[in-house]
Amino acid sequence: MRWIGDGGVRDEQQTRHGIEAMEREWDTQGSGLFAVEIRSTGELAGFTGLSVPDACRSAWRQRGVS
Repeated sequence: MRWIGDGGVRDEQQTRHGIEAMEREWDTQGSGLFAVEIRSTGELAGFTGLSVPDACRSAWRQRGVS
């Protein structure tokens, strides 16, 4: 988690909120993130996929791009 947010470990509520946000993105945008696992261990390696941060969406809206 060192490269995500402040690098801290998320508690159950923060984890639940993050998962719900990812699911919402799939529902509203039709794209989002996938979990990537290390095949030999099943350990979470990170995430990949198409995701546009809210800050970018806001900037695009201000410029008339959707």
